[in-house]
Amino acid sequence: MPYSVQTNAIFPYLFFAISYLAILVFAGKRRDPCACVLVMSFCLVLGLRDTKRMSEYADPVWSSALLTNQVSSDQILSVGGIDYLPFYLVHGITSRVLNHASAFLILNLLYLPWIYLLYRLSVFIKGMFFLMAGWLLFVNSGILLLANFFRQGQAALLLLILILAFSLPAGKRWVRFVGALALPALHLSALPFAGGLLISQRRRFYLWFGAFFALFCVAAYLLLQRLGVYALYMNDPNQQSFKRDLVVKVVGVYIVLLCGLWVRCEPFLQSEKNRRIQRAMIGFLLPAAGLLVFANTAPEIGTRFIYYFHAVAFAFLASAVATSTKSWATPACAVGFCLFGAITWTYPTVAVLLVW
Repeated sequence: MPYSVQTNAIFPYLFFAISYLAILVFAGKRRDPCACVLVMSFCLVLGLRDTKRMSEYADPVWSSALLTNQVSSDQILSVGGIDYLPFYLVHGITSRVLNHASAFLILNLLYLPWIYLLYRLSVFIKGMFFLMAGWLLFVNSGILLLANFFRQGQAALLLLILILAFSLPAGKRWVRFVGALALPALHLSALPFAGGLLISQRRRFYLWFGAFFALFCVAAYLLLQRLGVYALYMNDPNQQSFKRDLVVKVVGVYIVLLCGLWVRCEPFLQSEKNRRIQRAMIGFLLPAAGLLVFANTAPEIGTRFIYYFHAVAFAFLASAVATSTKSWATPACAVGFCLFGAITWTYPTVAVLLVW
């Protein structure tokens, strides 16, 4: 990675880092709305990146091409499979009116409704969205959802929204149900979480979802071995590297979970809404070890699911810190996220995505 590419990300990082710390120091009770504006501004700026300097295989670059006449409609499903069905359905219209730059901008702007809904549903836990903004802006799993993994990024944000909506509950029941069904339409890897949402308020949710996710991983593993389209992932020469990555990220889920459990106040001191939300999030996190089913043969497939677990893990940490009785918890967490961003933004795989 050329040093110039990595240093190009330093000034944008400093701008957002200083802005985020300014919110921490000066915004007072308005931290959450200010953080919402900051994340929305980041998404807008991402839409103005120089795509010519990015990899053509980067998810937002490739997705933008699918919306233009650069790719014919018959190639969309043949190359990407059923997971690209939404692009296939709108291609006939978008290919006539959009060029690559406008399609790229629109795709990044599509994050804005999800971010706003996430802010609106989390706002009753003061400070929760502010900390989630730190995860989205500065932590590897958060910034990649916004800057690279377009469909998974949309699905992960919708998952967080639905966890809050089912737990509060908020909105009409049929709207929540439709939202859960829409998750796999954004990305097929969200399928098991859609099922989990429908049982998230049941008494034995931990047991039912744990068993369901384990069975799903085993079934997916057996099925993928029979599908030739995924043979590339089964025989990747960098398999050992992906295996280590998967194991580290699974362990990371439990570390973040334990940090949240350690810092949060006692459940009996929290409101009923807080308890329901945190209970649902814990239930979604506990089965993360099931992804190790893919470790020896298809670890890259396993990493496709890990971003949902990391999204829920950091949302749980944010809710735990925001409701903690420890006065130092929120500043320490926010500053920690911000400082970690210096590494994330200049890391080669992220730096190539943050070019303007």
